[in-house]
Order: sequence, then C-alpha cells, then structure tokens
Amino acid sequence: MGLGNKYLQQQGLFALREGWIKVHDPLVCLATAHPAKFGDTVKQAIGLAPTLPPAFVGLETREKRVITISADREQIKNYISANST
Repeated sequence: MGLGNKYLQQQGLFALREGWIKVHDPLVCLATAHPAKFGDTVKQAIGLAPTLPPAFVGLETREKRVITISADREQIKNYISANST
C-alpha cells in the first residue's frame, strides 16, 4: 500500500485497516525493525516482498537471545545505557 510514495510499516498498516487513521491524515511512524522481519505481512499488504539484507540471511537458524526486564523507566534506561556501544 503506497502512501505518498512511502510504505507504512506493519503497525501503521494495522491502524489504517482498523480505521484509526485515514490515508490523508498527518502520520508519524517510528519503526524498530526492517520490513523483511515482517516479509509475509508486507507482501500481503503491498504485493511486494521486501529484499532480505545480507545480514539477515540465516538469521532464523541462529541462537535466539531474550532479555526480560520490567516496564520500569529507570530499569529500561539503565539497561540501554549498560548495553549501548
């Protein structure tokens, strides 16, 4: 789905589909993932599959690492500070 020559990311497409936003409404979307992470959703939405970046090749077979922290502002801030490069 095109929107002013820009593609909406997955959450934006959901909001548009649900009628929370209209095509001509001002819109700001912040994305934290490459469209290839949601390749099937992107293809369903716009008819084109995103190109998989070379760094993503084989990603699904790599070890998964998950960190769970509480939704506490200070804990999140401290975690980001401690793990930023």
